[in-house]
Amino acid sequence: MKPTCLGLIGLGVVGRCMAGQSIRAGVRKIVGYSKHRAEVVEAAKKGLIAEVVTSPKQVARLADLVVIDGGVSETITLLREVASTLIDRNAYCTDLSPVKEPVMEAAAGLGLHDRFAGSNALAGCDGGGSANTGANLFREGVVYVIPVGPAQTAANEVADFWQRVQGVEPVICDAESHDRLVGWTSHLPHAVAAALAVTLAKHGPRGVTYDPDTLATTEAAAGDVDAWADNLLHNRARVIDAIGEAESGLQRLKQALVAGDSVAVRGWLQEGHRWRVEVGK
Repeated sequence: MKPTCLGLIGLGVVGRCMAGQSIRAGVRKIVGYSKHRAEVVEAAKKGLIAEVVTSPKQVARLADLVVIDGGVSETITLLREVASTLIDRNAYCTDLSPVKEPVMEAAAGLGLHDRFAGSNALAGCDGGGSANTGANLFREGVVYVIPVGPAQTAANEVADFWQRVQGVEPVICDAESHDRLVGWTSHLPHAVAAALAVTLAKHGPRGVTYDPDTLATTEAAAGDVDAWADNLLHNRARVIDAIGEAESGLQRLKQALVAGDSVAVRGWLQEGHRWRVEVGK
C-alpha cells in the first residue's frame, strides 16, 4: 500500500528515515507525534512531517497507515490507546519494536487481526536526512513483517508498504520464529558485550587505554539501558537458552586452557574464525 496519509507515533531515527523515504516515494501527507520535544523539532526542521499532532489517538484519526516507533512495553500501551480508532476507520497499523510475541498477543486481544501487522526493519539508516535528499536512507536490508495469527490481510498491506514505499525487502514470518531469530542475532550479542563490559568495569586494570578490538567488542553495551532491559526481559526465554550455549562454549575454552591443550584451544578459535569469515563475505 501507498498511504495517502502516513502517521508516525514516535519520531526517532527510524521514524525520521521512514518519513524522508515516504516523501521521496510520493506520500502526500505525513503527520507525527512524539512525547519527546527534541524529536518533533528535529523532524520539523528537516521538513519530514507536514503536521505535528498532540496525541497518538489524533495520529490514528488522520492516517490510513500508522507506524508506532517505540519499545515493546510502550508499543503495547500505545496500541491500547489507538486500537478502537484504527478499527472504526479501517486504518492499518504497524510497529517497529524488536520483540514481537508480546506485541502480537496484545494486538490479538484488542481485535486488531485485520488492522495490525508487526515490523522489525534490519536495515541501516543515517538518522533521517531531510525531505529534499535524493538517496534512500534505508541501506540494503530486510524487514520482518509479522501477522496477527493466521490473518494475512494487514501483513500483506504492510509488506507492500515496506517494499513499494520504503524500498526494503519484506519477509513475512510468525512472531515465535522472529523472536528466536533476534534472540540469537541481536539479544545474545548485546548481552555478551554487556557481560564483557561489566567484567572489565569490575576487574579490569584502572586508568588504562583499551585497544580498539576491546572497544569494538563492547560497543553495544553503550546502547540505551532502558530499551535493552525491555528487549531482554520480553525475550528472556530465548536469551536464556542462547546464554546457556555461550556459557558452554566458554567452558570448553576454559577447560582447554586449564589442561594446556593447544590443539583444543586452536580448534575452539578456529570454529569462531571460520564462522566470522563466512558471514563476513
